[in-house]
Amino acid sequence: MVGVITGDIVNSRSQGKPENWLNPLKAYFKKNIGSEPGKWEVYRGDSFQVLVSPVHSLRIALEIKSLILTIDKLDARMAIGIGNTGYNGSSISESTGEGFHRSGESFEMLKTLKRELIIKTPWSEFDAEFNLILQFLQIAMESWTPVSAKTAFLVLQNPEVQQYELAQQLDISQPSISARYNRAHLSEILSLIKYFEKRVTHLYSPA
Repeated sequence: MVGVITGDIVNSRSQGKPENWLNPLKAYFKKNIGSEPGKWEVYRGDSFQVLVSPVHSLRIALEIKSLILTIDKLDARMAIGIGNTGYNGSSISESTGEGFHRSGESFEMLKTLKRELIIKTPWSEFDAEFNLILQFLQIAMESWTPVSAKTAFLVLQNPEVQQYELAQQLDISQPSISARYNRAHLSEILSLIKYFEKRVTHLYSPA
């Protein structure tokens, strides 16, 4: 069973230089996902697909979103699909299976639903629960500034980091970091990720 994230960059044409977002995104994929094109691909200029662990799929989607939100006026729209694999091609675009189908089909629904993040899995009750949660998460993330997104990206990449360490890394005061945490709802988002990972682990490997 795999996780597949299909996404695109919202307002990408507003950036005169695509490399402003494309280079950081590719660098993130290379460091955190693996080799291209077997694990990830960028295609049609501003669309991408990523092969990930089902358990870590939400965390990775939020890392991608926070990375893109560090660039003013940009956003990332994504669909997470979880399911069994089918044919494993030499590139991710050639591979098939339930996870790919669910991710692709859900991604096509995003504009109609006016959503930025959606998930489809083999577990219908899980989908109903988490898609409702993701709607509230979208509302919370709409208030993020590029500064908030940068803080969120660093925290999501290293959730055990202490606030004083993060303050040193960003060269700001600890009260400022605490304020950023609260404004970006990072404590709640980290708790949500842990809950997601616990649920998926149980459903994927039931006792």
